[in-house]
Amino acid sequence: MLIACISERASDWTCPLPCPCCADRETLEQELASFGTKLVREISDPTVIAVFRLAIAEAVQAPKWRVRSTL
Repeated sequence: MLIACISERASDWTCPLPCPCCADRETLEQELASFGTKLVREISDPTVIAVFRLAIAEAVQAPKWRVRSTL
């Protein structure tokens, strides 16, 4: 459930790399400021906080997950 919620919200965050809109330093600065603002707004959203709290509360009930390294 948590993965589905994160995936849905994260779908708005795609940006092709390298970003063609960042041709100069000033534009890059504006894009980074915009990204930072959007990130803070997103993680401060009451719904997002509630889902994270739910996931944390349920983590003790969940079966142990085996984490595999991708390196």
